Amino acid sequence: MKSRPVPLVATSRVTIKAQYGGQHTSGQYRSTHIWVKGPTGWQLVANQPRNKLS
Repeated sequence: MKSRPVPLVATSRVTIKAQYGGQHTSGQYRSTHIWVKGPTGWQLVANQPRNKLS
């Protein structure tokens, strides 16, 4: 019987301080990451960034 990959869901919050095209784009953002552990180790299979936090 073949074993299935083990998924892991993680969330993160990052603070970005930047300027792009003369516009201030700094702020806090959240992101959800889906990792799967396979025969060679952990691999990121999906990443869903979310809107800027208030």
